[in-house]
Amino acid sequence: MDKYANLIYKMLQDEFNISDICKYLRHIDRKLDLRELIKIVNKISTRYFNCNSVNKKSFKHSLIKQSDRITRNEILKYLTTIHKKKSRKVRRHWSLLKKEYPVIKVLEKFYRYFHNCLNETTATQIDKYIDEYKNNNLPLIKQFIKGLSRDLMAIKEGIKTKISSGFVEGGINKIKLIKRLSYGRMKLPRLKQKILTIAKFFNTNTLV
Repeated sequence: MDKYANLIYKMLQDEFNISDICKYLRHIDRKLDLRELIKIVNKISTRYFNCNSVNKKSFKHSLIKQSDRITRNEILKYLTTIHKKKSRKVRRHWSLLKKEYPVIKVLEKFYRYFHNCLNETTATQIDKYIDEYKNNNLPLIKQFIKGLSRDLMAIKEGIKTKISSGFVEGGINKIKLIKRLSYGRMKLPRLKQKILTIAKFFNTNTLV
C-alpha cells in the first residue's frame, strides 16, 4: 500500500471523494485488500486534510450500486447473440470496452463476417473470409480458420443446401443421455428397450 500513498495524497489534494479514490485504486489493482485500502485512505485524509472517514460497509454498498461487473462470458454472449437478446448492461459499456480492449473489436468483426457467410446461399464469401483471416495474429482465430480450411467442402455444402442433420444429431444426443443415466444398471438389450420406449416405438406398459 505504501506505493499508492503519494497517489492517494494527490487525489485528496485535488478534492476527490474518498469512495471514488478507493474504487479507482481497486480498479487499477484488484489484489488490493479492501480493509487495508480503506485504512490508509482514512489515515491520510484525517491526518492531512481533516476529511471524514469512510467505513468498509458504506464503501462496499457504494461500489455495488455505482459500478457494473462484466465477465468474459457476458462479452462472448453479447458477441454471439441476436440484437433483441443482447445484455443491456454490456451494451451500456460496449464502446468503452472496445476502446479499452481492441481485441473485442477484432472479434466482433470476425464473428459478424462469419455469420454473414453462413447466411448466404452461394457459399462464395467463405473463401474470402479464410483468405482475410488465415494470417491473423490471434492464435484462436488462426486455429479456427485452419479447421474451416480442412472441412471447407462440407461447410460449403452445408451453406448451399437446406437439408439439415439437426434431427439426427438431436436423436443421438438423447440416446447418449439415456446411456449415461443408465450406466451400470442395465445391459444392451434393456438399454435398447428403454431407448425405444422413450422414442415411443412401443407401449411402455409392456415393460416389466
